[in-house]
Amino acid sequence: MASGRLGTKFLVDTSNTSIYTVPAAKVAVCTISAVNLSATQVKMVVALTSNTINSPSNGEIIEYNVPLASDGGVFERSGIVIGPSMNVVVSAASANSIAVSVYGFEQDQ
Repeated sequence: MASGRLGTKFLVDTSNTSIYTVPAAKVAVCTISAVNLSATQVKMVVALTSNTINSPSNGEIIEYNVPLASDGGVFERSGIVIGPSMNVVVSAASANSIAVSVYGFEQDQ
């Protein structure tokens, strides 16, 4: 059972990026944290998706166009329960701007 930091990524472009995938036959309880490292405000989208192509449907989006302030603006959402094989997917409106971490724990389903 993994615990602690489950996944991290620096978003180098504006595409949907999978930060963490729950292993099959596991569930995860996690926190999603993001920080804006750029000098301008950046909007981001967070989704929990069941597909592997990082293309969330509108119904899978849990945060939409959340503004992160320049130079260190932070977003954090905790207590998220994610089922087997699901993905935490994040996109940013500007490339090379946001660092995302997913931390928490996995347990058997």
